Amino acid sequence: MEASRNELHSLLDKPQLAGIPVLVLGNKRDIPGALEETGLIDRMNLSSIQDREICCYSISCKEKDNIDITLQWLIAHSKSQSR
Repeated sequence: MEASRNELHSLLDKPQLAGIPVLVLGNKRDIPGALEETGLIDRMNLSSIQDREICCYSISCKEKDNIDITLQWLIAHSKSQSR
């Protein structure tokens, strides 16, 4: 998790990515002990990101949990970029 957090924050420091919205997904929520959204936000230090929209979902591809809302977010944000 630490490597993922460091990589994310390193990418967000790049000027060419300024303002781009970020979607963070934690997969395998169907496994006991998996992090929920609040745990992901804390472990990835997402609360410190203030210069862009950020969204975080805990998902399970196997159980299809939160896949619909993830796709809705992606569609909404791809449309806003194409205008």
